[in-house]
Amino acid sequence: MVDQTGDVFAKRYGEVLLVHAGEQGPEATVYNTFPLNDCPAALWDALDADALAKENGAVAALLNGPRYWLMSAIDKAAPEHRETRTFGGIEMIRQATVKLSSMNPAPYSVNAVDRRTVFVFDAGRPVFELVDPDGRRWVMQTWS
Repeated sequence: MVDQTGDVFAKRYGEVLLVHAGEQGPEATVYNTFPLNDCPAALWDALDADALAKENGAVAALLNGPRYWLMSAIDKAAPEHRETRTFGGIEMIRQATVKLSSMNPAPYSVNAVDRRTVFVFDAGRPVFELVDPDGRRWVMQTWS
């Protein structure tokens, strides 16, 4: 298991999103490798999104990663029961189900997520922001 009690800055992870057709549009069940493992490169590179979608009865599977955290800590209450799945030999935790604004969103489009997580950025650590055309600032959580 990857240490999540210390600094998570630059820790590597990956996500598999299984997309299904919901009543109000596409939604994705998000599975994340953190803190179980560091998304082993050889296993990640061998993942086949089309095969994962077919194996899991999804209309699509999206591979998001590998990525690296930009915050110092993640504060999230652990659920009583943690659902895990293995994709191509990589164990992942089910983190969320999110509604997708589109199957082909424009770059940097807003997709609101009901999140119950606190991201902590330690004093002195750089914070990276994106500024949209309306002047709103968005704090980057990860990079890839």
